[in-house]
Amino acid sequence: MTSVAASCRMRRLTPDVNVFIRGSTMASKRGKMWRGRIYLPNGRERTKTFATKREATRWEKAERDQPAVTVETLAEFVTRTQGQVLATLSPSTAATYRSHLRQRVLPSLGHRRMTQIHTGHVEAAAAEWSSTGVSSSSVSGSLNCLSRFYRHAIKWRQMDANPVRAAERPRPDPERAIPTLTAAEVDLVADRCAAVKVYYGDYVRLAASLGLRAGELLALRVLDVDLEQQVLTVRQAWSAGTLGPPKWGRSRQVVIVGEAWEILSRRVPGRPRQALVLTGELGGRLYHTNFLDAVRWPKLMTELGLEGTHFHDLRATAIVNWIRSGLPLSTVRDMAGHSSLSTTNLYARLARSDLADALAHLTAYENRSRREG
Repeated sequence: MTSVAASCRMRRLTPDVNVFIRGSTMASKRGKMWRGRIYLPNGRERTKTFATKREATRWEKAERDQPAVTVETLAEFVTRTQGQVLATLSPSTAATYRSHLRQRVLPSLGHRRMTQIHTGHVEAAAAEWSSTGVSSSSVSGSLNCLSRFYRHAIKWRQMDANPVRAAERPRPDPERAIPTLTAAEVDLVADRCAAVKVYYGDYVRLAASLGLRAGELLALRVLDVDLEQQVLTVRQAWSAGTLGPPKWGRSRQVVIVGEAWEILSRRVPGRPRQALVLTGELGGRLYHTNFLDAVRWPKLMTELGLEGTHFHDLRATAIVNWIRSGLPLSTVRDMAGHSSLSTTNLYARLARSDLADALAHLTAYENRSRREG
């Protein structure tokens, strides 16, 4: 069990809330009387005076052993604590969690008291979300978001249990095939985008060659590009409107070859080291959402016979090309900025021709068997 002193320190750090909670200091003597004391979550204290120390400490123990109870609804708790609960998340993840709260969690469960939400309520809410066409990944994300708030409530001793932990999770959706583009298709897309803005064409070609995420490519600066060594360093990325470290918090290096080298050779030399590589017409920051709107990306993909292709698939195109070129998967993992080889292996499935090779070998074997027979 958490020590009394430690639990008291936690109380002082938690926000003001109408909660009765365990935790106390040692009884202290006041003249001829003894005062018992316990701390509330807001840092305030509750005291009571007794004739003997035994009575004071017995009262403290009884209060400390009371279960944590909050009278707040989930919506009230989220409103009060959201800043603290989401503070340690990356900007993009925090933005996603706020979306989960706004679109699903609070409309379904926000009106209930925290202590009155049980696993059945959580599963019913998840089933309702799924029935409206919400993907399993979004349902799971919403449950993860809700669980995070309950974990903090337990840490702050405002709840005793997390009803999300025992909830059944939705079955994963069928894995989406990762489409990749041929060199001719990349040229076609880049040319159509360049017809809207010349630098949009460069944006597409660099994404399909360097394998950077959109936020990483748009944060690339002149100082990050070493044309002599043909290497660039990914040091930062835009995420939910905030400039920070790349995904997983690690910088990495990517080799520059072919078309990417030609584009960067036009854009980098002679410019200030802190300048962005990709900018708008007036030299300002290029926004990914503005690009998608300007080129009408979904409509453009349909017109080109590439319906369902996402901009992120340009990154997949680069990664698959690296694998097909014969680069070791560990090198591809490092250049792509994957957290593990298991992620890289998803792309390796596209790059390998295992089934085609198996078909060729089996066909050759059967042909030989017929001849020999």
